[in-house]
Amino acid sequence: MGLRNWIFNTTGICLKKTEGPFVFNELYNKKVQLNAVKKLEILALGSSHGAYSFIPEIIGRNSFNLCSTSQDLYYSYQLYKKLNNSYDELKTIVLFYSIFSNGFEIEKTKEKSISAYFKFLYNIEPKFNNNELILEQKKIKIFRMQTNMFEKIDNGFLYHKDKPLDCFNVNDRVNIHLRENKRENDQLDYVVKLINECNKNNQKLCIILSPARRDYKRLVPNNSFEKILELKKQYKFEMIDFFNSNLFNDDDFFDCDHVNLVGAKKLSNRLKDYL
Repeated sequence: MGLRNWIFNTTGICLKKTEGPFVFNELYNKKVQLNAVKKLEILALGSSHGAYSFIPEIIGRNSFNLCSTSQDLYYSYQLYKKLNNSYDELKTIVLFYSIFSNGFEIEKTKEKSISAYFKFLYNIEPKFNNNELILEQKKIKIFRMQTNMFEKIDNGFLYHKDKPLDCFNVNDRVNIHLRENKRENDQLDYVVKLINECNKNNQKLCIILSPARRDYKRLVPNNSFEKILELKKQYKFEMIDFFNSNLFNDDDFFDCDHVNLVGAKKLSNRLKDYL
């Protein structure tokens, strides 16, 4: 019996095909490793673009990858606040920023169940009132029973057992990201909050413009990062532009906007030299 059928027969909860235990297992495994961390100096935050890119084993210096699937800027900031209160040695924050970041709000998408996972694991309150969170908490109890889905876990970096598939048409992928890019909301306010908190705490903030494959980049307007570039003119923080970098070739990606292990090693080695 498949997982979705078992869940339905056991609980009456009908999961969509796009839902499943992966994201909770991702967050849960990272939290388990984080609980064992005694000293934290470099913290990586952001979406799956960072989750697949930042290898603590290469970065060194007591670094941890807390990036996760569909993590938006609100949750990145809330995670920073939680960990900053727990680790006195925290010196550097690395925030992975993508085309969609300035307008993307996880709780307004079909992946809103992720907000329940953050509440469950980190006691982070959802940004919006969500009547479905009680239902999603039931799913969490089920997902906790799933086996580990990763070959190896190193300070938050997940080595996947199976190579992810390029299941998105690049045009569709770009259109989805540009739709979020054009949204007007307060997500960038959380970048400003993060900048101000880091400056107040004498911490280095490095914002990474995430890399992408050439076919993806050809479809993206030149002004897609204009909002974060405007912030760069107004506030003090570091920025590394891997999006327009010549460091990567198409063989460094497993789909149009996520690096594979080869690409992750390239990025991490370059970032290590910078940090």
